[in-house]
Amino acid sequence: MNTTAATATLEGRFAALRAGAHELSMEELLDVIELAQREKDAASARQAIALAHLSAWDTHRQEDGSVTEIHHGLGHQRLDAPELAAPRLGCSVHVAENRILDAIRQMTRTPAVVEAMASGVLDEQRARVVTEETEYLSPESAAEVVERIQDVWGQLTTGPLRRLLVRTAAQVDPEAVAEHAAAERERRGLTRRAGVNGTDHWRGDFRVEDARAAWAAVTERARELVRAGHADNLAMARSDAMMELILEHCDVSVVVHATRAADPNGEAHDSHGDPDPTGDGTGGDSNPAGGDGDSGIPAAPTNPTDADEPVSSSRDATSTPQTSGSAQNADPATPSSAASGASSFAGSGSSSRSGSASPGSGSLPGQRGGEDLV
Repeated sequence: MNTTAATATLEGRFAALRAGAHELSMEELLDVIELAQREKDAASARQAIALAHLSAWDTHRQEDGSVTEIHHGLGHQRLDAPELAAPRLGCSVHVAENRILDAIRQMTRTPAVVEAMASGVLDEQRARVVTEETEYLSPESAAEVVERIQDVWGQLTTGPLRRLLVRTAAQVDPEAVAEHAAAERERRGLTRRAGVNGTDHWRGDFRVEDARAAWAAVTERARELVRAGHADNLAMARSDAMMELILEHCDVSVVVHATRAADPNGEAHDSHGDPDPTGDGTGGDSNPAGGDGDSGIPAAPTNPTDADEPVSSSRDATSTPQTSGSAQNADPATPSSAASGASSFAGSGSSSRSGSASPGSGSLPGQRGGEDLV
């Protein structure tokens, strides 16, 4: 197969169209658009065949040390096929893997789909819908479903085509459809992907009986936010309403780890680690007169004979001096460092200053750098 000649032909047609497109009528331009779409569909069919056969080839090392390539037949999945195809497709390995799996299913279970793409009747997107909606069926049931709808699948868009496939599959194999529906309900879940400009993208699959009630509650609260002028439109208000309803029913705490190590010598320090915060050489736990610091007990005179009253040698048993080196703040108006982060939302992705993820920081298992690793 001479791929160079085919590429040169396409480049020549592109140059001719670019030079004379302004002279074509509207009807002629529509014909060019339709022809180009058919060529894209045919190219998708050729690509599906190539991907399925690429996965069928595998390398084997012989006893003499030589390496041979063996074609195992359509349906075989070579482990490194996605890594080989991804650079040629210009996509990620994950996307290439899905493309290869679709091609294998189309070639082995529904070859009529590939033939329809080759003839320009079915595009790649609608072909993928047919593959997805017949994946859980047996090969015989999948072939029967395709046979029943192939006369009309070129006239339907993806939405109506998907619904037609579901109805037809229920007629052909109702037991398989029921099992698939039960499995889909068990595979419910919520995923999060870090967006851009400080936003996140959530995607969820929920049970319909729960989702309807939750959606009604979110929508009702969103309407209240729109009427109050807190959001410009209902979609934006739904986002705010959902977060508001979630956070109202949970308590989130953030543990702040200290960045200063404890003094191994056990010396007295104040909350900032300064043994002499006043700078007068008297230390942080006693005043110059020998008083009891912040305990509120007045200092005894240095010379008892100069005092107006005799000084008792015992203190009030109810008065407890502050322990030296305590990290607590004596002023109730000043919140502690742990309380200052108690209102942070776990899903915001914030972490402690020490660099270690805190239990309430919102980093879930399987996530790194704000992304879900599925």
